[in-house]
Amino acid sequence: MVDELKDPGSNEMEPVWSDGVLRHLVMLADRYGFSVGITLTVGGTIVTGNIIAAKDFFRELEKQTRAASLDSSQKEFAEVYADGFQQIADLVAVPDDAPTHIPNFIHLRNARWMIGRELVPESGSFWRGKIASIDGFTFGSLSIGRLTG
Repeated sequence: MVDELKDPGSNEMEPVWSDGVLRHLVMLADRYGFSVGITLTVGGTIVTGNIIAAKDFFRELEKQTRAASLDSSQKEFAEVYADGFQQIADLVAVPDDAPTHIPNFIHLRNARWMIGRELVPESGSFWRGKIASIDGFTFGSLSIGRLTG
């Protein structure tokens, strides 16, 4: 599917090749808080996690930054970043009655990458990726059991 979208790094309109179904899932997350496990292929790398709204992604970054164990000199710097994440969360929030928006980025919670035969990090993290860079996806998050062989 080709959507005529403005590339954020460009002053011109140019076609962006992307999957309309994936964009729709992200729109549901952004508007209604919809979340689903997903596994993405991005340039040969496998990324797995749960889709979340952009506002939730930035609110989580804000909370983690404020909760970080830092010394006093770093705490002030962290507060500036946390305030910035809070402002971004407010900017990207999509009200229920807003006109349709076309997202350019997907946000994952509990994101992990397949490295060899392992998913790392073990506990997962937050991940933001450009939708136009995603080569494919499947529903459901990967999990690795005991591998033999």
